Amino acid sequence: MATVEEQAQLLEAIRKGDRGKVRELVDADAGLLQARATSGESAVLLAVYHGQDTIAMDLVQAGAATDLHESAALGLSERVRARLREEPAAIDSYS
Repeated sequence: MATVEEQAQLLEAIRKGDRGKVRELVDADAGLLQARATSGESAVLLAVYHGQDTIAMDLVQAGAATDLHESAALGLSERVRARLREEPAAIDSYS
């Protein structure tokens, strides 16, 4: 399980756009794919918010789960459709 320090390192690397460091940290501990900022954003959403779409996609390809809004922000239309099939009411949710 990822430590608080490791999570902080990952989130900082995402903010800085340090793709190599993000990969290094996730390769060492896949549990970091579930990391969240203190304000609640997932690592994927934090990457999107900071304009780091390549890092966000790296996280998804490494196995990070995405919710409806994260999937939409990344243009993952099949994930969006699948989520809406599973939970049609999600169309009225917001991020």
